Parts: sequence; structure tokens; C-alpha cells
Amino acid sequence: NPSKIQYSLPGVYSVSLAVTNECGTTQATDKTFTIFPFSVGGTASANQTICQGSTPAPIVLTGNTGTIQWQFSNTGGAPWTNIAGATGTTLTSAQMGSLTLTRHYQAVVTNGACPSVTSNMITITVNPASIGGTASSNQTICSGAIPNALTLVGNTGTIQWQSSTTGTSGWTNIAGETNTTLVLGVATSTLYYQAIVTSGV
Repeated sequence: NPSKIQYSLPGVYSVSLAVTNECGTTQATDKTFTIFPFSVGGTASANQTICQGSTPAPIVLTGNTGTIQWQFSNTGGAPWTNIAGATGTTLTSAQMGSLTLTRHYQAVVTNGACPSVTSNMITITVNPASIGGTASSNQTICSGAIPNALTLVGNTGTIQWQSSTTGTSGWTNIAGETNTTLVLGVATSTLYYQAIVTSGV
């Protein structure tokens, strides 16, 4: 009976087997086999938040062991789709392209004949584009009267109301006024108002 030899360290090994048949003839057979280290998924760089239509910064994979195939998902779960040609440690901006919806990425890493493993998942959060909306119409009042409240509709993003005495420059944030409705006080001179709207980043 052949003795058992255990190999635990990765590497390429050659084994020579001598087999003697019933006629006393001995034949030698050389066999070569490779032991691969376990696949290691590694760590992909951090999550990102971008504006709609923008392109993410590259995602870099470190600490992996094995060949790489980058994938994306629109849900953060199945189905995952391979990105053609994305097999390097860096998933480039061009390979991801401009995004209009939040998308998730991971690297599948396979070392030799060992089972594949995945890296951590990276989420690219896409904020919708800022939309300024439409503020209610101009008003003409008597000095010392109170204008009607201003209302902003059709906006996308957070609001900051501003005022100006010229309507062209010197715009000043109105403290605490971040809602769609701006309630005004007594007016003794002509004033101009606008809303600055910012979506996400």
C-alpha cells in the first residue's frame, strides 16, 4: 500500500510513483500538482455619494488573493452582473460610467481551483439633480403692509430662502427659513426673494 503524504503549504509539487505489476515489472509515473492559497476577497475602497448624471471615482481593491471580476447590482443583491473587461484591482470611472440611480459594486475573487469569494460591497448613492422649482408670483403692496407668504413648488432638494435689496447681488440667507413656505413681515421698501435648492451633495 502506498504511504500517505500530506501537503499543506501552497506550491507546485512533483511525485514519482513506482508501481510493480504481477509479472514483477516496475513502472515509474511522475505526477505534478499545485496547491493554491485560499481565495481572499480583499477590501474595496469606500462608499460614495454623487449627483445624478455624474461619474463615480474609481474603486480600488486591496488585500485580495486571486483573479478579479467586478460586478454591479441595482438592488444590492441578486442579480449581480459582470462588468465586461473589469478584471483589474481598480474599477475605473469609465467602466462604471455616469449613473442616474444608486448602484452597488463588488469584486468576485478566484484563486486557481479554490472556490470564489467576494469583497465587501460598495454603494454609490446617486442623489437626484437639484430642481429650483417655482416661487409664487410678484406682489405690489403699500409701505408698512405685510406681503402674502411665498410658496415654492416643484423643487427637488433642501431649501434656503434668501433676500436682497437689489435683486441682482447682496443675497443674504434668511435664518431658519428652509421650508417651502416663507412667511414675511412688514415691508417698508422693495425687497427681492429667492430660494436656493440643493439636492444631496
